[in-house]
Amino acid sequence: MGETSGVYERITRICCEKISKENLTAEDVLNLIRQARSWMPAKSLVFHIAPSLFVKKTYTIFRVLERDFNQADAKTKKHFLNFLTKYTIDLTSFLPQ
Repeated sequence: MGETSGVYERITRICCEKISKENLTAEDVLNLIRQARSWMPAKSLVFHIAPSLFVKKTYTIFRVLERDFNQADAKTKKHFLNFLTKYTIDLTSFLPQ
């Protein structure tokens, strides 16, 4: 019974994490990128977002990045470009050839 409970807890944790990732706003993504955690929103956008929200969310995030890029310091610009690179690689690996 303990083993079944552990599996149930892991499934619940994974589902909660998925919901959390799906609900990232453009500002949430920008804050993660600024903290050099660009792998998380890149993976979240490609692998965890509902297909019906994909284009809208991607467009919104790109607009926020474009808005803030020119005012950002060199370190933050590097994080922005790192995110875009990771996002592109994830999209390439996910989409059918």
